[in-house]
Amino acid sequence: MKKNLILTIAGMLAIQISMAQTQKGAQTLGGYLSYSRSTVDDSAFDYYSNQMGRQKSTNSNFQIGPSYGYFVANELEIKGSLQYSRATNKIAYDNVFTNGGSDQTSNTFGGQLSLLKYFMYGKLGLRTGPYLGYSHGVSKLTQEGSAVTTTTNSNSYNGGLRAELVYYPSKSLGFAATLANLGYSKTKSRNPSDWRQNGSNEYFNTTFISNGLGLSVFYVFGSK
Repeated sequence: MKKNLILTIAGMLAIQISMAQTQKGAQTLGGYLSYSRSTVDDSAFDYYSNQMGRQKSTNSNFQIGPSYGYFVANELEIKGSLQYSRATNKIAYDNVFTNGGSDQTSNTFGGQLSLLKYFMYGKLGLRTGPYLGYSHGVSKLTQEGSAVTTTTNSNSYNGGLRAELVYYPSKSLGFAATLANLGYSKTKSRNPSDWRQNGSNEYFNTTFISNGLGLSVFYVFGSK
């Protein structure tokens, strides 16, 4: 009986804490960090020379950025964030006709605005809502054995719906991890030195617990 009473009181206190952290007027200040890396090693048979060819590619992506949020109503937050990302793609190929590779590096700066609805149960919960964003990127491609580097500028517009898992270990500290994302993006690219590489691309994507390691950490203040 005494044990059950203690557990009940503890549960009520946890719910009250989470309600204070997501009530109207509360603010959050935090940041996002993500890193992913993949390596693909492919072999292909060349029928003309009757030999095997090989291509190995290594991709890595690093993202970081600050965020600020304000609760306009209980469990309803407007959040703005900035982001910097760096992506690299290295390709080494070895076959009968060609030996060499390429090295591509992309740096992107952007921002995003989102509206998040919280569904909390104690210290653990879910937040979900729509988002809109814009980013500008510069990509540089160098072929092995060549002194020429090709530079491409791009502008990207994106939007979608995201769901995240939220956890509050204390009253002033919270963590969030992306569970699922349904998104759309349109990118326009321009190469000043070669007009043939100018163009635009549109993407629809759906991810659920992606293979990248990503985590948001935020500080809560202004709550009662």
